[in-house]
Amino acid sequence: MENNRNRGRARGRARPPDSPPPPTLSGAWASGNPLRSPRTQGPAPVTPPRQPVVWGPSRQQSLTPRQNAPGSTDQTPSPQSGDASNQPKSDKQMQMRKAPEDGAASFHPQGHGDRRGRGRKELPTVTITTKLPNLGKQGTHGKSVALQANYFRLVTRPDWCLFQYRVDFAPDLDVTHIKKRLFYNAVKMEIRKGLFDGTVLYTPFRLHPDPREILVASLTNPDEKIRITIRMVGELDKSSYHYLQVYNLIVRKCMSHLNLQLIGRDYFDRDNREVILNYNLELWPGFVNSIRQHEREILMCVEIRHKVMKTETALSVIRKIKNDRHSGDSWESAFRNRMLNVVVLTDYNNKTYHIDDVDFERTPESTFQMKDGSTVSFRQYYDTRYNLKLTDLTQPLLVTKVKPRRPRGETAIADSPQSLTMLLIPELCRMTGLTEQERANRQMMTALGGYMIRTPAKRIGDLLKFNERLHSKPESIVEMKQFDLTLSKDIISFSGRELGIQELLCNGGRTKYSADDRASWTNKVCSNTLYRIAKMDQWAIVYSKNDANFGDSMKGFFPLMQKAAKGMGLNLGNPIFQVIHDSPGKGVYNVAAIIQAIEGLFAKYPKLMFFMVIVPPNRNDQYMRVKKKLTSDHGVCSQVMTSTKTDPRSNKALSIATKVVIQINSKCGGAPWTIQLPEFLSDLMVVGYDVCHDPKNKSRSFGAFVASYDPKLTAYYSAVNAHKDGEELSNFISMSLESALAKYTNQNKKLPRILFFRDGVGDGQIQYVYEHEIKRIQEKLIPLYGKQNLQLRLRVIVVNKRGNARIFKNGNNPAPGTVVDDFITMPERSDFYLISQCTNRGTVSPTYYNILGPDEFGVDTNGTQILTHRLCHNYYNWSGSVRVPAPCQYAHKLAFLATNALQRCPHKNLEHLLHFL
Repeated sequence: MENNRNRGRARGRARPPDSPPPPTLSGAWASGNPLRSPRTQGPAPVTPPRQPVVWGPSRQQSLTPRQNAPGSTDQTPSPQSGDASNQPKSDKQMQMRKAPEDGAASFHPQGHGDRRGRGRKELPTVTITTKLPNLGKQGTHGKSVALQANYFRLVTRPDWCLFQYRVDFAPDLDVTHIKKRLFYNAVKMEIRKGLFDGTVLYTPFRLHPDPREILVASLTNPDEKIRITIRMVGELDKSSYHYLQVYNLIVRKCMSHLNLQLIGRDYFDRDNREVILNYNLELWPGFVNSIRQHEREILMCVEIRHKVMKTETALSVIRKIKNDRHSGDSWESAFRNRMLNVVVLTDYNNKTYHIDDVDFERTPESTFQMKDGSTVSFRQYYDTRYNLKLTDLTQPLLVTKVKPRRPRGETAIADSPQSLTMLLIPELCRMTGLTEQERANRQMMTALGGYMIRTPAKRIGDLLKFNERLHSKPESIVEMKQFDLTLSKDIISFSGRELGIQELLCNGGRTKYSADDRASWTNKVCSNTLYRIAKMDQWAIVYSKNDANFGDSMKGFFPLMQKAAKGMGLNLGNPIFQVIHDSPGKGVYNVAAIIQAIEGLFAKYPKLMFFMVIVPPNRNDQYMRVKKKLTSDHGVCSQVMTSTKTDPRSNKALSIATKVVIQINSKCGGAPWTIQLPEFLSDLMVVGYDVCHDPKNKSRSFGAFVASYDPKLTAYYSAVNAHKDGEELSNFISMSLESALAKYTNQNKKLPRILFFRDGVGDGQIQYVYEHEIKRIQEKLIPLYGKQNLQLRLRVIVVNKRGNARIFKNGNNPAPGTVVDDFITMPERSDFYLISQCTNRGTVSPTYYNILGPDEFGVDTNGTQILTHRLCHNYYNWSGSVRVPAPCQYAHKLAFLATNALQRCPHKNLEHLLHFL
C-alpha cells in the first residue's frame, strides 16, 4: 500500500539562529480526578508532573529524547535547498573531515528563513517533537513476546563532514537519469566520492571555484549546449537530519544497479514481472525503503510493493472505443468519460499524471511556446527532447492539472495561480490502475491477489532475497564500501507485548463474553441479548417481485431475519412490504419506480422510521439515488442491499440475515454490545474525524466528525462538512466538537474528558494539526470548561493505517492485541504500533498511533494503549476487532458515504444515529 507520507520536497530553508524556538508539543497524563491547575491559554499548557492513573501494572518511566532526533527520510531537498556562500574556508576545512560526536541537535518544525538564497543559514530541520515529557514512552501491561519486523540495521555508516551543493540545468531538464548522466560526464574526473540525486550533490570534498558553470553537449542533440551551475548551499555533520538523506541516497544508488526500473519514487523489478494474459495486465514487484533514526538505532525499513501495469496506451483506448462504439454514439464523449480521473504513466520520464480533461481541439501538430520564446509543435518537442516518433498525428491531447511546485516540462501552460495545465500525448501514456468494472471482476481480483498477497513467511523470504541481492551485486558492494555503509543481513528482532483477549458487555451490561483468539465473537452475539434494543415501530421493505435473482422470495428471507432477531432479543414487528411490479424481470428495473414507491409510502405512512430497499446488483447509480433520497431528503435510516445478497437460497443467507439485523438495530438507535471501561472514565467522550476525497472531482471532499455522547460509548453524534479544493485539514472540527459537547452535556449534565482520534494525517501535516486544529479546539473549549471551573481534558491521537512497517512473530502474524512501543518507534514522539485485528490471508498491517497532546487527560501509557485496543472492538458493522478505533472507523464510513453516494450532507434528523453503517 501506498505509504501515507509527505511526498513534498524539503525546501532547504532554516530558522534564523536568533529567532525564538518554535513551540514543542509536550504534556503528560495527569491523575484520573478532574484537574484544578490554572487554565493556560495557548497550544501546549505546561503542567507539573503528577502521578498518572495506572491501568494494569505500573512502571513510571521517563525517557530522555535522543540528541540526534530523527526526521522523515521520505523527503528530498528541492532545487531551492540552502543558500550559497562565498566565504573563504581554511585548508583544513576544505579537506574531508571526521564529523564530531553526536551533540545537541534539536529539530523543530518551523522558521523558514529567507527564501531568496541570500546569506549562509543553518540547514533546515524537518521533524517536530511531539513527545510528552511526563508520559512514559513504554507501557508494561500484557505478556512480553519476541517479534520481528521488516527493518535492517545500519551496522556501520559514514562518519564524515559532507558539503551540500545545488545543481541547476539551463535549459531545465525534467528527467532525472538524463541529468545524472550529464552531470557525471561533466565532473567525473573531479568528484571521486559523491552522491547526486538530480538536484542536490553531497560530497566530502569542497569544489573550486564556487559557484561554477560547465557547458556540456545535450545527449539527444550534440549541437545543443546545456549549462550546469554548481553552488554550495551548506555543510552537514552526522548529527544533521540531512545526513539521513545521504544514507537513503546511497541505498537508492545501490538499488539502481539491480536492474530495477524507477517509477515515480520507487523501484520495480520488470524482469520478474508476472504477466496475466487473460486480462492484459502485468504485475511488477517492487521495493519501498527508507532509513530513519528510531529509538536507539538507525534502521532501514523495506516493504514489498506491487504495481499493476497495463499493456495498452490511451491511444489504444481511443481505437478500441472507435471500433466498439454503437451507431450514432460520440466516441469523443465516450473517450472523455473513460479518461476522466484516470492515472497514466509516461514511460519517457517515469512519472504519473491524473487526467482532468481531453482537448479535442489540439493534436500533436499543435504548437506551444518554449521558455526561450520559440514556438515548437508537440511532435517536434518529443522528437527532439526524447527521440520519440509519433504514429498518429490526429489524436487529441490529454489535459492534466498539477501544482506549480511539481516538476514540469516546457509543455506546461499557466492555468491559474493554484495550478498548471499540462498537455500529454495519448500514444505516450500507459494506462494504469483498475476501473470499477475491473474491480468488480472477481476472477481478475482473485488472479491479482494470488500474486500480491504475501504470507509472513513469504514476505520475510522476499526481504532476505532483496538484502542478499543488494549485497551480491558488485556495483552495489563498491558503492557501499566507498561510503563505509554496511547493512545487517537479517531483519531485526525485538520485544513487544500482547494485551490479551478483551471482554465485552451485552444484555444491558448484565452479561459478559470474550472475543476468541482471532478477535471475533460472531457466535456469541447471535446467542445473547443485544446490549440495547431499538424499537422498530413502523418500517418498510421495498423490493421487486420480478427480479430474476430475487423473485417474490422476500417473504423467504424475512423469516431468516426474524429468526436471527429472536435469538438476539429484537422484535422486528411486521414491516410494510412494498412490491414494485414494473420490473422487466432481469434485475434492471427503473430507479424511478423505487423513488415513486418510497414517496408513496411516506405519503401514506408519514411516521416511517426505517426503509429496507432491495436494488439489482452492479447498479451503483440506483444505490446512490435511493440513499440520497432517504438520507439527505427525508432524513430516514435505510438498509439498501442488492438482490444477490438477500437470496434465501444462498448457503450464507442466515449469516447475512444476522448481520443485517445487527445493522438495523444499530442504525435505529440500538447497540449490540459495548466495551468495559473503568469507573474513572465514566465521563469519557471518544471522537473520530476523517476526510474522503471525491474520486470524480478531486477539488471536492467531505470531512466526517463522529463523537460519542453516552458514558458507555454506544450512542454517537455525527456531522459532515464539505470542503473545497481537496482540503484535507478541516477548519470545522472545533465547531463540530462544540455541538457534540452540547449533545453530551444535555444528556449527562456534565462536561467530558475527550479522546480524539484524527485519521488521514501524514507526517508533513502534523504541525498543521497542532497549530490549527488543536489550537482552535482549545480556544473554543477552554472558556466553556472555565465557566464550570473545570480544566479542558483533551488528548489528540493521530492514526495512520498506511505505514510500511510489518511485524512478525516466529514467521507468522502476531496475535490481535500486540503492541510495540519501543525499538521501531520514533524517539521524538509518544507513539506506538498496535495490531488489533486478525487477517485470514497475507500479512497483517499494524496501525500507528502518534499521541500529540495536549497534556491534560488523566490516563497513563498502559491505559492509553488498552483503551485504544478496546475501542477497536466497538465497531457495530463487524462482530470482530477492526484496524482502528470505532469512532475513527465510523468517521471513515460517514465520509465515504457523503462523498461517493450522497455528494452532500445528510439530513440533520440523523445526526444522533449511526445511519451510515
